[in-house]
Amino acid sequence: TYTGNNPALRVAASGADVKLIGLSSYLKSGGSYVIVKNDSPLKTLQDLKGKKVAYLTGTVRHSNFSKALNSVGLTTADVEGLNLPFEASGPALLRGDIDAIVETDSTAAKLVDTGEARVLFDTGTHPEWNVPNVISVNGAFAAKYPDLVKRLLKVDIEISRWADAHPEETIKTFVEATKSSEKSVRKTYADGVFHQDPKLTDDAIAALKGEEKF
Repeated sequence: TYTGNNPALRVAASGADVKLIGLSSYLKSGGSYVIVKNDSPLKTLQDLKGKKVAYLTGTVRHSNFSKALNSVGLTTADVEGLNLPFEASGPALLRGDIDAIVETDSTAAKLVDTGEARVLFDTGTHPEWNVPNVISVNGAFAAKYPDLVKRLLKVDIEISRWADAHPEETIKTFVEATKSSEKSVRKTYADGVFHQDPKLTDDAIAALKGEEKF
């Protein structure tokens, strides 16, 4: 599967036979936005104490938010966390039912770009918090069909190289497929490189080991 890091780590931690075979992406830029309504009185992370904050639990956003709160002496226990997808949290924020949302920068930008919300905190200002997304496979499947796993990685490498050679087409396709903000996508991939190489580097492994604690 191509997923963020936390789902694969959580499944493996439960005892499932999950093998990490590569990276689906490893961005040192970009991250998660903590957003509030444009007219919200909340200004800092400390202001979120006791407030209703929506994020999907067990995801990169959850992990990033936890790190952000820890950086100012708070934990997720200090807020009222609500496990909501953006399809529900976005309208809830605009209605005033919740106080903040933690989402990927490209998704949150849908409300920021229209002026309906503003960024209270950008975890992208802390690239050391970023953790690679992974390609994982069931161990028994990999043992039974090793050629398929090799083929998958071969195609992934080819796609990675094509994307870096065709940045404009890649951005257009990504925006259309994910309905993300083009402005945010261009900001994330400002260097025109998409960091999709599946190679497992030492720093990527170290980052994943650090995420295990979460």
